[in-house]
Amino acid sequence: MAFNQERFDKLIQKLEVFANKQPHLYKLHVAFLATLGYAYIFLVLAVTLTLLVGIIFLMLNAQSVNASSVKGVLFLLAIALVLVRSLWVSFPPPTGLPLQPKDVPNLYSLTNEISSKLQAPRFHHILLTNDFNAGVVQRPRLGLLGWQQNYLIVGLPLMLALPPEQFRAVLAHELGHLSGNHSRFSGWIYRQRETWYRIIKGLGQGGNEVSSLMFERFLTWYSPFFNAYSFVLARMDEYEADRCALELTGEQNAAEALINVEVKARFIERYFWSSIYKQVETEIEPPKMTY
Repeated sequence: MAFNQERFDKLIQKLEVFANKQPHLYKLHVAFLATLGYAYIFLVLAVTLTLLVGIIFLMLNAQSVNASSVKGVLFLLAIALVLVRSLWVSFPPPTGLPLQPKDVPNLYSLTNEISSKLQAPRFHHILLTNDFNAGVVQRPRLGLLGWQQNYLIVGLPLMLALPPEQFRAVLAHELGHLSGNHSRFSGWIYRQRETWYRIIKGLGQGGNEVSSLMFERFLTWYSPFFNAYSFVLARMDEYEADRCALELTGEQNAAEALINVEVKARFIERYFWSSIYKQVETEIEPPKMTY
């Protein structure tokens, strides 16, 4: 039975009730689904390599090579390469202006203080962008094998728009996603979710009929379930991150930060940028003093 939006929404509603009543069992289900996808890939890879070795062994024993055997070897090699490529997921580093500790000592001091209080990992890089946003990115340098590189991404417009304590609340929320106090498991599932998005995207762009034949039916069943399970966990993780902000900065600062970010983001998008975009109708060059 194919998943439509109505069925997906009903599944999420059931999972939210399940997660609230039996959180440990729910997380066990999520962990099982997260590993099931990789288990499928490794199973297909193991079967492929076994068949490949078997054909080569038979060819060596027969001391003869025929066209069908060669075709079989090449076909299995093609499958193995597709599988290995699907497992080696590339995570390009995020873009932005790198900020060094000597350039912004106060910002580094603040992030290190919050990281220590939340038992979150330290950041290897802090990047400045022109977005009205902030976020954290964990980039696995070895693909599925991990070895995380941590990035904090802060938008200059956001920093300018918020008072210090509200900006501190935003940072506490973002670092709360990596907090050891609350949910290392959620961080792991979040990375698996991102990894599967990239695997599915890579398989779709590959245009290989072999990979489509092997994965299409499995992913048609697997993706909606894993998305639903991990979506509920991601929503729970957002609540945990909000609690981190509240614990570190207080109820008023955390609440005002949420309101301030929402109101100013709407203003920037609906009024400021819309007026800038309209200048294309009358101006030859883009405005130089936009930022």
